Amino acid sequence: MVVDGETFPLMIPSGTQSGIKLNHGFELTEGTLTSITLDFDAGESVHYTPGNGWMMRPVIDVIATTSEPMPEEPVDAGESDSGDGPDGGDADGGNGPDGGQGPDPG
Repeated sequence: MVVDGETFPLMIPSGTQSGIKLNHGFELTEGTLTSITLDFDAGESVHYTPGNGWMMRPVIDVIATTSEPMPEEPVDAGESDSGDGPDGGDADGGNGPDGGQGPDPG
């Protein structure tokens, strides 16, 4: 925190233990895209406390929430989902159970 050109530490009580809390309910549903608009009020959030210095107790208002169905992802006709790797092959780049990369375990 910089005040009149001088830098001071800004303490956030319980910040690492509890994080940021929003005092507004909203519902998250599988298959739904939820957008939350937040308004952070810096002027109300930062205070000077004698003996403790500059403290921040975040004041965050939930302005709006919207929900809509998740868009369906298009499937490329050229892609194959026959393997477990990102290109449809085995994750280790081979074709067999061990990817053809090592000795036969049998």
